[in-house]
Amino acid sequence: MKTDKTLTTIIAKASHAPATPRKANLILESLIGQNPQDAINELQLLSKRAAQPIIKLLKQALGNAADQHKLTSEDLVIEKAFATKGRVLKFVRFAGRGKVKPYQKIASHLTIILKVNKK
Repeated sequence: MKTDKTLTTIIAKASHAPATPRKANLILESLIGQNPQDAINELQLLSKRAAQPIIKLLKQALGNAADQHKLTSEDLVIEKAFATKGRVLKFVRFAGRGKVKPYQKIASHLTIILKVNKK
């Protein structure tokens, strides 16, 4: 089965990743234009909590590319990577004088789009 390597894009999405979109976007923006395998190696050295779901998503995208389009990681480059707001869990902490202090845990939806590297 032949695929047209000029128009191929691979999209990988993850829902409800345990990191806020603002913090995940800081990491994802630094990955744009990189080879996916180089990005995974860089993320493994990063001490951010949001890096682990992004590594998992990049490995999923590479698996999709290998399985569906017969592409290797050397053939691909990260075209777009972004996080959007996911579910919000609302909690309260009890404070002094009968008050409550609300806080939220925001999850994010991660999206990574890979394209074929033009050589």
